[in-house]
Amino acid sequence: MTRHMFAGALTPAGFVDFFDHIMPVQKARARYFLKGASGGGKGTFMRRVAEALAKRGIAAIELFHCANDAPSLDAIAAPQIGLCIMDATAPHSRDPQIPAITDIIIDFAQFLDKDKLSGHKRAIQNLLHDKKVIMDKAMGYFAAAGKVYSADKAAAHAALNSAELEYLADTILCRGDLWSPAPNAKALQHSSEACRGELCSPASNRKLFLTAVTPEGQVSLADDAFDDCYVYALHTEEQIGTNRLLTRIQQAVSIGGIATESFHNPLAPSQIEYLHLPSQKQAFVTTGGIFGYRGKVNERIDLAPCINPAMLIRIKLDIERDTELLNSLLDQTTSLLRAAKALHTKIEEIYIQAMDFARADEVTQKFITSIDIHPYS
Repeated sequence: MTRHMFAGALTPAGFVDFFDHIMPVQKARARYFLKGASGGGKGTFMRRVAEALAKRGIAAIELFHCANDAPSLDAIAAPQIGLCIMDATAPHSRDPQIPAITDIIIDFAQFLDKDKLSGHKRAIQNLLHDKKVIMDKAMGYFAAAGKVYSADKAAAHAALNSAELEYLADTILCRGDLWSPAPNAKALQHSSEACRGELCSPASNRKLFLTAVTPEGQVSLADDAFDDCYVYALHTEEQIGTNRLLTRIQQAVSIGGIATESFHNPLAPSQIEYLHLPSQKQAFVTTGGIFGYRGKVNERIDLAPCINPAMLIRIKLDIERDTELLNSLLDQTTSLLRAAKALHTKIEEIYIQAMDFARADEVTQKFITSIDIHPYS
């Protein structure tokens, strides 16, 4: 199954990336770091490699989309064969950790004709300057949107009954089907008390995004992300308590030896929107909110018993009023992101006309032929 995710996203605090979580070096046979200019063929290279892998029978392929241009790719990974390829240029610059052995740089600048670019230096500088001015303005609106969003969520969570939420978390964690086939996990259900210094080595938690604020608006890849899972949908007013519940579950199952994937909220990147337990084929999703999950649901978990209804009524009017302001700020943000993207496209066009795509194609074909598709662990 091909999976679609974001490894980075624009947030009210700036660009946040989890590129280190795409494929850690200890899990990789080979990681390739693509360098070069915008429009230099890096995305096309990754897409062609992914298509070739699929034709050669590699079913589990991960495509990481660009938050500034959702149809484009920032990275691909094939965990089954330990292969990872990523665009290692700004705003997610990366350098090899184990050069030549595991980590290899492919420089797409080698395919550029310097003579064809020499007369465009001033134009590129002007476009970069104008793009920065627009992006700075966009980030001003996005930062304001983040403050409104965070203030409303903080106000809403005042209605949360923490004791009831802990009871609900314990109820979920006591379910046998959540733990199977991890026989020793039940003894570690109460995660906050199970881990003491070096006595505990929690399973890994991979951090990524399934949603992003982009030039095309609010984009979600979540609806089709869990088709092979049993999906629990968290239902609650104003998403009250969802992050705390998902964090509690993630910590508990991790200490129980179950690796997790947590997908974070680009409006508040420290908070979890979706939690995936790949080995268990189970997922927890947050419904409602800015991005509005509309995928399949197998079981609904209602958080209403964890909320003080009288307090919620008192704060709900203010939240509903702020929703209009939040939407307006997000609309301004995406409008400016579109303008910045238009300038970025002009920069790409300059580099495209200077590219030797025949040489790039030759390198791509040679690379595809050289890929070792034997399983790697």
